Amino acid sequence: MLTRHCVPGYIQSRLAALEGEAPGGWPHICQMRSDVGHPATFATTLCSSYNGGCRTKEVTLLSVPELRRLVLRYCDTAQALLAFNFRFNDENRRILNDIRAEVPLATAKRLRDFRDELRENVARFAKEFGCMEDPARFAEWFKKISISPQFGTACLPKWFIDRNCFSNFGGDRASVDALLAPHAMIWLDFDAHNVVGQFDYVLPEAALYEDMAVAYNNAVRTEQATPQPTNDREAAKTHTFFMRQSVLCAFYFVEAYLNGVAFDYCYRNPTLPSSVTDVLLEWNSKRNAEQWVNFRAKLLQYPKLILGVQHPPLTETNCDALRLLLEAREVRDESVLQSPKLTATGPRPVDVRVPKVAALMHLRMPDATAVVDTAIALVRRLNDVLGKNGLRLDWLYDRSAEALFPKETFY
Repeated sequence: MLTRHCVPGYIQSRLAALEGEAPGGWPHICQMRSDVGHPATFATTLCSSYNGGCRTKEVTLLSVPELRRLVLRYCDTAQALLAFNFRFNDENRRILNDIRAEVPLATAKRLRDFRDELRENVARFAKEFGCMEDPARFAEWFKKISISPQFGTACLPKWFIDRNCFSNFGGDRASVDALLAPHAMIWLDFDAHNVVGQFDYVLPEAALYEDMAVAYNNAVRTEQATPQPTNDREAAKTHTFFMRQSVLCAFYFVEAYLNGVAFDYCYRNPTLPSSVTDVLLEWNSKRNAEQWVNFRAKLLQYPKLILGVQHPPLTETNCDALRLLLEAREVRDESVLQSPKLTATGPRPVDVRVPKVAALMHLRMPDATAVVDTAIALVRRLNDVLGKNGLRLDWLYDRSAEALFPKETFY
């Protein structure tokens, strides 16, 4: 924590509350290092030696302008470590902003005090979170990628953070791992206002589930607002659009779930043979290229490979939801792979159909409702079968008694 003599008096009372890691204060670590990762050009260099049992120090002093730059850099480094790990709460923000505000007019002694205390805190944070990079270099990188004009707020998958950034992301690896799947995408902002213990993240499958719910709710509302028959072609088209989108998103949602659990299983089990990982990750190791797996094969093979069993645990014969969704796949295929080609159904010229058009043109609300409900039921069934290899589904809601997805779906 910050020492009192290097902090303005009006925040010393706040610091007193932070001792012993008071809630919301600086994270506390017993073992501390005072010179983590900073080159001599940015910090006082201590060259220690022993002479007759007495320790001597050769100190290279910095000028006041250099100290000011160094203190501000330490402030940024501390903020980066805290913000990335969702520990940059309002109290920590006030402490750092108070220091930054005093730096321009601070004396050399006060600057050195700030430097020493910040250096100690940076070492604490780096150790607590398991920083894998030089903290100062990490801070520069994080500030640069935090807000990008091209991509907006930075978003990284949790597995990437665990492997390349922090070995104890969030300060409690076990709890964070229980909350966030390896493929979860984490929103990261250098200037975020964090609530300790709350993470800003998204699961791709959950996002697509919400897309499905939004499309379905709008399909219901536009159907109710557009009596049939109608001359309002735009209203009719709007209803048809939302109805088709709800069906498409249902398939996207289920496939994203399958891809997510497959990736997580491979990530957690790095010694799997390529015969397994190639299927689960849609890869061809021999050709070093992608090799797509179709929807039905994923439904049958992914649970089988993840569970290590001889036969698929769910099939069309023992799982109605799987069977119904595969039967409804024609609507998805006709939307994505549309074609006007004819298929003969008999010997006469009139015995033909347009397979890539029929289901798409004849889709009705009962059909869309069945697909949406079946997709949710199938994901729940798959998750039950996968057990510990499944996902937390606290974000997955059924439709309400009013036929719509509830507001809780979108939080």
